[in-house]
Parts: sequence; C-alpha cells; structure tokens
Amino acid sequence: MSIELRAKPIPLIVEAGETTAHLDLHYIAQDEQYDECYIWWRFAGDPSWQQYNLYNANGEFQPHDYLPSVDVPLGKCYQARMYENKITDPNTSPEDPVLRVSVCALSRDSRVTPQGDFINHERSSEETGGTFHFRHLSTVVPTFLTIEVSNEEPVPDRDNPGMKSFTNVIQSFTSNDFLMEHDVELTPLDPGTKFFCLIRLSDQYGNWDFITTEFKTLLRFVTIDFQKLHIIDDGDDWASGEFSFKIKVIQGGNIMREISFGDEDHQITIHSGQDILLSNDPLYLVPTLYLGPEAINEGNREVHFDIEGIEYDYSDEHANNREDNSRVARSYKYKDLIFDCGKGLENISHRGRDFEAAPEGSDDTINFNLHINYSVEYF
Repeated sequence: MSIELRAKPIPLIVEAGETTAHLDLHYIAQDEQYDECYIWWRFAGDPSWQQYNLYNANGEFQPHDYLPSVDVPLGKCYQARMYENKITDPNTSPEDPVLRVSVCALSRDSRVTPQGDFINHERSSEETGGTFHFRHLSTVVPTFLTIEVSNEEPVPDRDNPGMKSFTNVIQSFTSNDFLMEHDVELTPLDPGTKFFCLIRLSDQYGNWDFITTEFKTLLRFVTIDFQKLHIIDDGDDWASGEFSFKIKVIQGGNIMREISFGDEDHQITIHSGQDILLSNDPLYLVPTLYLGPEAINEGNREVHFDIEGIEYDYSDEHANNREDNSRVARSYKYKDLIFDCGKGLENISHRGRDFEAAPEGSDDTINFNLHINYSVEYF
C-alpha cells in the first residue's frame, strides 16, 4: 500500500546547446484511503493548471501509471500536485495537496559565482527555536527556492559538480513561484539537535546555486505543577469511599515521578465532588517536576501520565477478612502532554491539562481527574 508522485531525473539538467530537458513522471495511488486521486500540473508562474487524465479507455481509474513526459524549457520549473478529492482549480482550492513535486530545468554550466551571490545578505535573516528554523531570504533577482533539512550532511552529486542532495530529508519547503522575497519556516524539528540545511536557488534563465548551512535547535525545558485530584464519583453509593491513588509521569520509558497516596490498609477517605489539593495541602503536597533542559529525540519526545485509583469495599468489618470487592479507575491509555511547535507557538506558559481516570469495569463507578499546569521553554 503506497502513494507516490515521482519525477526524474533530479536534478534536471539542460545540456549545452539544448533548450529543454526531458522529465519522466510516475504516480502510485494504491492505498485504502484513496479510491481515486487527481493530479494537476503547470510551469511555475503560469496562471492556470492542467489536469492529467488518470482513467483508461473504459473509464476505470488507474491506481499507478506513467504520466505523459514533459520537455521542460531552460529556467522553467515544472510543478505537479496530487489531491485526494476532486477539485476545480489548485489556485483556489482550500484543500492541501497530498503530494507535490517541483523540478527546475537548470543549465549545466551556469552555477552562480561566487557562491551565495543570488542572496541579498543585508536583507536576509534567520531564527532558530526549539522546534523550528525560520529564514527570510532576499535575492537580487526573482528565484525559485527549495530548502531541505536533514540530520546528515548532504552528499555531493558526482555527475553534476556543485550540486548536492540529502539521503534523508526531515523537513522541506518549495516556493510556488519565482520571487525576490522568501519566508520559510521548517517545523517540527527535534529540540537540541544539530541540523544541516540545503538551500537550492535558481533563476528564470537556468542559473543556479546550492548552499549548505548548519544550525542547532534549542533545548527543551518542561515544568509540571500538580494542582489537584478532583473526585467525580467516589464509587460508594452509601458512604464516603476509601481510596488509594497512583500517578506516574513517564518519559521515554523512564518513570520520572511516581506518586502514591494510601494503600489497602491506610486508605484516604474521600467523597464525590471533593478536591484533593496537591499544590498547597501539606498532607498531599507534590513537588514541581522539572524535565530538562534536554535534547529531544524519538525516544524521549513524549511525556505520558498513567493514573490509577482504587476504592476499597469490605464485606466484613474486619479488614483482614475482607473479600476483594475493590473498584478500580484507570486512565484508558497513557495520556500525553501536548507540545506545540513553530515560531511564536512553541513556548507554553501555565497551560492547564486534565487527565481522567474512568471506571475500568462495568461494575465500577469511581471516576476522578488529575489536573496539572505545565510550561514549556527552550534554551
């Protein structure tokens, strides 16, 4: 099962004495989510798009096929967009394409020298946060821009000196037209990580430049303040319930904080509607938890909460003769903190979040929430 939209060769080179380069195109739409797909194309700057016919002579949708090849004139940029639903015009469609391809026809020997000469450095700037890298690129002539980010260095193209590519692209951006001012934000990125950035610029005459830079994102720092346990239902129809609680904060498989109140023999007596204050009640005070500052990767990216409450019922007045009539409430699954990404969004200040522990079995009625406040900063 896959969905692809591919063009080759990349880079697309117009040889000396030629005016065009031949581009081959292929698509695959074999996925349960896509009964059909719709592909449009144009040259960058053209006002209108053209739609490919993906049906055979019998009117049947072809889930994979080669599209008609295109001869791309020197300096032009071919653009294709694949959509899940039928649209009338990519220029006005509110739906984002599922896949997109942009390929510029570049001159074999027209690399801009010195390197970086396309860029107006006085008007260009960049900013790096914990989850994003932002660039404003100003160029001296209208240019088509592609930026890619990877955690590996770009590999030189043996057949095309001066050109490079990544084997593993993490984030990318491609402009929609030839412009002199480009604003690009690449997000989400892992905090505290060194990245390589490959900038590819070309003008309307096929001149080009490939520029490699590096940047490092900021470290993530999380503050968690435990506010209260709110008892929705104490699970006891006739009296106050006898409770024990367990709360675990888990990051990357490691328990960062484990909190327990009460046990089988020393339960907390609670009632429906009660708040157990964790921030200022000396009996139940839970200290603030700090995570970081630290670099983030797939192994420690998520912060989970696992919560459990047990309400004990006795069939005998003597605890040591009780039957196991306890009622249990647990979070259905690990509940995560939500980390926002991007410029102006990633920093979070005292955001509240509730984690519900719902009845585990059909006979259980106990129900409660853990309320926390958390903040996220990057250094």
